Amino acid sequence: MVGRNTQFSNVGEDGTGRETLHVVEQDTFSANGVTLVGDPYSFYISLTWVDFEPVAYTLSGHLEKVRLPDGSIFMAAGRIDLLATEAELPLVPDHGVVKNQDAFCEALSA
Repeated sequence: MVGRNTQFSNVGEDGTGRETLHVVEQDTFSANGVTLVGDPYSFYISLTWVDFEPVAYTLSGHLEKVRLPDGSIFMAAGRIDLLATEAELPLVPDHGVVKNQDAFCEALSA
């Protein structure tokens, strides 16, 4: 993780509150002897809870940006509902755009 800026809201005695984090991150992916290093990207994590139970937990913004060996770019941006996904590391947004996902997978399968 490159950087993090946290904004906390007041949490009421009833357990209601919201937390928002602004994150700048850079990832490295390795498989089959191939390593791809992504460009730094930024996104927001938002968590809202009521009665101490999470009711909304989302990622939004740039989700990944990786320059591929063929010169193209894999990019994902948008919004992911983390309460609805079972993926450990979601790279594909629920709402948004993904570019060159097949090329990203192909580059790592070489």
